[in-house]
Amino acid sequence: MLITGSPALAQEIELVGLTPVYSQDEDPVAVVQGFNPGIGWKDLAEAAFVVSAGALWIATNTDMSIPQARGIARATAPSWQL
Repeated sequence: MLITGSPALAQEIELVGLTPVYSQDEDPVAVVQGFNPGIGWKDLAEAAFVVSAGALWIATNTDMSIPQARGIARATAPSWQL
């Protein structure tokens, strides 16, 4: 499973006996996307390549916004609703 999210998400995947991967080169059969404030364009592009190749896409966090010190910011859901 390609992880597009936090290290905690990768740990949860491991706890159920699955192997987290981070590249299409590792032949993932699914993408698991969760919240990670440090996620970048390259991470999202990698997930898009894997999904476009036929992998299952699982979004774990459907929040539309997240409170931040400077105000309300977009969260995970807007990225998977595109």
